[in-house]
Amino acid sequence: MGISATKANDRTPQLVVGVDLRRLPIGPREAFVLSRVDGSSTVSDILLATGLPEAEVDLALTQLSDLGVVSFATSPTEPPLGAPRPGETGATTDARIATDTRAAPETQRIARPIVESVDRASAGRHPSAALYDPAELDEDCDLDLARKRSILDLYYRLDLVDHYTLLDVSPQATKQEVKTAYFRFVGTFHPDKYFGKNLGSFKVKLERVFAHLTEAHDTLSRKRTRQDYDDYLRTKRHTKAFDSFLSGEQTHAAELERARQRIFDEARAADRSERAIPPSPADDLVTVEESSADGATSHLESPGSAGPVVPGAAVPSRPSQPPAPLDPAARRRALARKLGGSVPPPPPEPKPADRLPPTASRPNVADDLRRMYAARISRARNDQVQQYLEAAEVALRDMKPLSAVNALRVALSLAPDQEDLVRRLAEVEREANVAMADSFLEQAQYEEREQHWEAAARSYHRASLGKPTARTHERVATCLLKAEGDPKLALEHARAAVTLAPSQASLRVTLAQVYLAAGMRQSALAEFERAQALAPQDDTIKGWLKRLRRNQI
Repeated sequence: MGISATKANDRTPQLVVGVDLRRLPIGPREAFVLSRVDGSSTVSDILLATGLPEAEVDLALTQLSDLGVVSFATSPTEPPLGAPRPGETGATTDARIATDTRAAPETQRIARPIVESVDRASAGRHPSAALYDPAELDEDCDLDLARKRSILDLYYRLDLVDHYTLLDVSPQATKQEVKTAYFRFVGTFHPDKYFGKNLGSFKVKLERVFAHLTEAHDTLSRKRTRQDYDDYLRTKRHTKAFDSFLSGEQTHAAELERARQRIFDEARAADRSERAIPPSPADDLVTVEESSADGATSHLESPGSAGPVVPGAAVPSRPSQPPAPLDPAARRRALARKLGGSVPPPPPEPKPADRLPPTASRPNVADDLRRMYAARISRARNDQVQQYLEAAEVALRDMKPLSAVNALRVALSLAPDQEDLVRRLAEVEREANVAMADSFLEQAQYEEREQHWEAAARSYHRASLGKPTARTHERVATCLLKAEGDPKLALEHARAAVTLAPSQASLRVTLAQVYLAAGMRQSALAEFERAQALAPQDDTIKGWLKRLRRNQI
């Protein structure tokens, strides 16, 4: 890859705000690429996540850019679309949003994507509106429509965007540009601005939006925290591409379809190869139609026909007036002309007892053709399976577990009854999880430090698939406890941690806490007692037992 291509793949496409994604005139390829555009993934990340050739991804992004759907640069000095400018009222802000066209040049915009306007009927057309019920805009409170919409649009995107996208600055923004962007938002989203007003359910949303904006500002305005955050984003893009690849049904389906097409093409090529054998003179006398036992006719395929008969496929319609078969006398005259002799006398008429039924004298040609074609398909399928198995082994030798997983998945789809393929795929998936475990651990540790408990629990859980250690299982359970997440999953990981290291008192304390959260007091009491037996001097365990026995918990 040249220098220019490398730089191009370092670009980060971003969705243009205000475009109705549901009305775009795009095909499946562009839609698939568009689904991987999240504002933080580079073109290289999208290539890895989609598994498509670079030329196809580049073409899809170019078409999306021409449609004004994505952009590759934002101006740090231009205020974000949803933020008010100095001196603007809510009404003028909403009107500007309706006519703001800075997202794409005039020559690149089309009429079909819909830009948000003050019209109530279009309130649900904003990309964020797909995440919430537009009826929330009708809540009775002391906020105008523009303020409600800007709060909802940002609130429902908080978990989908990074700090740079949230503040609408580039990853190369200076500290001063970060501060300027932050204070642009303060005028709209600072809770003190609405002191004494009835905000209804918007109060909680406003506080959460402002907290995230403040966290983004504090993280990006300090050199050390910003470096840690940038490292976290790189790791997250890597793990996200990994998860997208493993769950990418579209990528798998596309590769499987290509494999099936190759099987069909190989079978057709074998069929044409057999038909290319020069016929013997007697073959010239074979008629176009062959009589079957019940008197029906089976049309044989001629070199110019559509192809062999495939079981289950639609049978082409027959001509309304099929050519009549030659009678015996006509056959003798044709043979005489071919040999240059006279017409031989007709053979004596056989007695009725000497006649054989049609099925005994000539096999069912159509059935034979079907069997031969099915055999060719089977051979071609086996060849494809073997090629994907070899590709998987090559990928593993090259330390590319994701490519190996994809190759084995296609092979298994072509031969679903082969148990050895099922086992091999499971082995390679475990190898891929092991290869990614450290990245998920690094991601989880950052999220835990930032007290993003739900995200940390998910990342620790993914890490546990590759590194099922007692520590990893315990962190999943602890983060789920703090996030008040799935108690069943927390219990599963807490038990796994104790099973792996039964003599560690801290792991039993975590299991006891999970029991309490699940309402299993007796199990929690028993686990605390086991923990105390392992660490009799631990005052924390003593305190838990005392409160539990006095029903203070």
